[in-house]
Amino acid sequence: MTTSLSIPTSNENQTPLHLVNVEDLRELNQAKAQVEKSHARFREIIESVSDIYFIHDLAGYFTYLAPQVTKILGYPIESLLGHSLEEITHPDHLEPIETMLKQLIETRVPHDNIEMRVRHANGNWIWLSVSHSVMVDEKTNTIIGIQGFARNINDHKIAEQNLQARTEHLERTLQELQRTQTQMIQSEKMSSLGQLVAGIAHEINNPVNFIHGNLTYSDKYSQDLIRIITAYQTEFPEPSAALQEMIDDIDVGYLMIDLPRLVDSMKVGADRIREIVLSLRNFSRLDEAEFKMANLHSGIDSTLMILQHRLKAKDAQPEIVINLDYGDIPKVECYAGQLNQVFMNIIANAIDALEKSFIKGHAPHPEITIQTLKQDDRVIISITDNGMG
Repeated sequence: MTTSLSIPTSNENQTPLHLVNVEDLRELNQAKAQVEKSHARFREIIESVSDIYFIHDLAGYFTYLAPQVTKILGYPIESLLGHSLEEITHPDHLEPIETMLKQLIETRVPHDNIEMRVRHANGNWIWLSVSHSVMVDEKTNTIIGIQGFARNINDHKIAEQNLQARTEHLERTLQELQRTQTQMIQSEKMSSLGQLVAGIAHEINNPVNFIHGNLTYSDKYSQDLIRIITAYQTEFPEPSAALQEMIDDIDVGYLMIDLPRLVDSMKVGADRIREIVLSLRNFSRLDEAEFKMANLHSGIDSTLMILQHRLKAKDAQPEIVINLDYGDIPKVECYAGQLNQVFMNIIANAIDALEKSFIKGHAPHPEITIQTLKQDDRVIISITDNGMG
């Protein structure tokens, strides 16, 4: 049973003004108590979580901060209330956060787990994961503020960055190991190639020297025979019919002219083979110490000798002209065999480029220029071609 008591109230003239309903007062007090209880419960929940609960207006100025802000960021609550979010946000995140807040206000769609850095009270920057949502007045359906939670993820980000740094370090180490492995394999290949080249050069050198040495005697013997034949022709100008027939069949006159030429051409060929063999030996450097003083010009010449077949004219492509501009350079302490391989690779690449350029009509007169010079305490070797690239 509900009892309601109306008490008249009056002014000085005892004129009735209105009636106060005791039941209404009781319900109002109960509602207020319920609201206060709800607020207390809300504060209890907010203050019990480890994240920072915050509210700021549409301009970004804080209107409420949970006590965790002091524990996480080191600021007294009073020092941040009325201040802008921008004041403690890292410069790198200002523009993205501003864009996010504009989208939030326009779409009213919450944004979760936005990672950003904010300044701690001690001046350090720490990482937070922040979620935002709008606060709407139910009666007017207008946005009255922005609320959210901020979680401290600094330790996680530091661990993540450390892991990323270690991963990058491991990747660099792996790449370095792969480069080292490639160099070792290439070095082993070059060592095997050097042994092969030196072996071939040695095997060719012995018979070529034998041929070259005997060609000197062959030349002398042929000249002696030619002199004897000439003397016989002088002493016996009238040979018999059978001898004359033999002379005509053999064509002694042509033989006496061509035999010296034949011997000379064989000497030229033998000399050429000896030069190639010498170039192969110089290129491989197998019989020399790895690191020693070397004549770079000799290495370049040996390389050009080996690549001579690629420099010659073929099909419609003209000969590739080599322009040598050697300066007065000293011997250089180096790994001669490896340096010769460098010369080989660069010059071979230049030849490849010239062949492609000629096909495309960009190098009608292919040339490679090799220049050496001494500059201060360095020797500079320049290898250029007139192809594309």
